[in-house]
Amino acid sequence: MLEVEFREWLEIRGAKTQAGLNSRIYAVKTIEKKLAALGSPHADLDAAYKADGFAQLRQRIKQIRRDAKDNGDDYRMLMPDSEQPLNRLYNWNSWLGQCGRFLGGDDSQADEIRDYVLEKWGAQREAEKNTRL
Repeated sequence: MLEVEFREWLEIRGAKTQAGLNSRIYAVKTIEKKLAALGSPHADLDAAYKADGFAQLRQRIKQIRRDAKDNGDDYRMLMPDSEQPLNRLYNWNSWLGQCGRFLGGDDSQADEIRDYVLEKWGAQREAEKNTRL
């Protein structure tokens, strides 16, 4: 993975906090380390992206999220210590999409706006959930 370049690409597109950048990088690197466990035949994210634009990986993460909603524990392959994986899985899928746009050289502003809205919405839901506890 082109970590330095991806980090710079994210910074240019609005990921300003160190925690936000680190979360995205960690998620994408974890997905890359777990490609085989996620059912991908590819050696790295670049090969997976070239093969199908991450369609298989994004679908698998959606399946893992559905499993987690049904109290399954497939998510532990990516997040072994997580107790509330649903929003994180949603974010990870979004961040994998960002990585795909980075690898594909896509600079669509519509994609940036969508990612921003999804990220803020997810953070707001997480904050609301934490205040209820």
